[in-house]
Amino acid sequence: VIAVMEKKSAWHTPSEFHYWNIGIYWLLAGNPENAMISFQKELNEGGRELGSILALYDLHRLDEFETRFSNYRETPDQNAGIAAVYAWTGDSDKAFELLDKMISDIGPEALRQIDRRILRRLESDPRWQDLPGQRRSGHQLPEPIDFQLELPTEILNQ
Repeated sequence: VIAVMEKKSAWHTPSEFHYWNIGIYWLLAGNPENAMISFQKELNEGGRELGSILALYDLHRLDEFETRFSNYRETPDQNAGIAAVYAWTGDSDKAFELLDKMISDIGPEALRQIDRRILRRLESDPRWQDLPGQRRSGHQLPEPIDFQLELPTEILNQ
């Protein structure tokens, strides 16, 4: 996924959150160095800062992480991003406290404000199932469709 998205950057002008997505995939792959490089290219200022904070944590640059996260928490209307950082860093209590507040203030759709890939770290917590409007990751996938595709010989021989 990362390789495809990075190749896309060469032939397509990146839109907002393009580099955010690459950075998140790098974090999930355990490569915070490349994640930081991607986040620093992000066009959306909020996404750039939030991604950088997540990468700093995974890079174990904790003094810089604490300073930037402290400044980020002082920015108005950042509950979704703050909850995301708490979820990413394993502070489930604070993450759920903010998620509950967001749901109380906005409604169940509040969870859509946070990248699902970050919230996955909370899904093993029993409180996750109690959140109204939470999007379950354990949903059943449909049964695979069994079909046979037969291509013409001239296509197979190309």
